Amino acid sequence: MQRVLENRLANDPSQFGARGARNLIDIIRAANQFDGFSDYPNYDQGVRRRLQQMVNIANNDNDRMQPDFRNFIQNAIDVARLRVAIRDPSSAGLFGWRAAGTGSPGPRFARFRTLAGNTFFTLWS
Repeated sequence: MQRVLENRLANDPSQFGARGARNLIDIIRAANQFDGFSDYPNYDQGVRRRLQQMVNIANNDNDRMQPDFRNFIQNAIDVARLRVAIRDPSSAGLFGWRAAGTGSPGPRFARFRTLAGNTFFTLWS
């Protein structure tokens, strides 16, 4: 996901609805791009509710999904702390993602791979 944001920033952000973007936060805040993040770092109520649900499961010793949610949260923290570039797994570059099964983000996007419940997309040449 971080690679997608970096690729959008480096490749004419206006084509992704982020005209004038100069950094990753501008990409994240761009209108109609990432639902619930237009006022980042302030998340909308729906995003905050989902995050709290994940933390609650991760901290609940009686929830059978606790180990998965703990791993998920720890992985997110680890990636956020990285200070090195994340290698792009696609030679064409990744430029979008959506929840698996929800379709393409638009006609210019080509499916690359589904991983961890998300489908990643390159752009048609």
